[in-house]
Amino acid sequence: MPSGTQLKECMDGHGYIARFYEANPADDYWTFQWADTAILGGLALLLTLVTVLLLRRRV
Repeated sequence: MPSGTQLKECMDGHGYIARFYEANPADDYWTFQWADTAILGGLALLLTLVTVLLLRRRV
């Protein structure tokens, strides 16, 4: 990562005037955790169900 003069020259060369940092509030942490758990858990359950159904037909 360039810093100091190199960073300023690079940013000027690309037309940037300031650095920008965006972060999610701490309150959103558990919301994202539960949403990911629900989505990935649902996909795992769906894939398990499809696998069981396909295996039952072949046996």
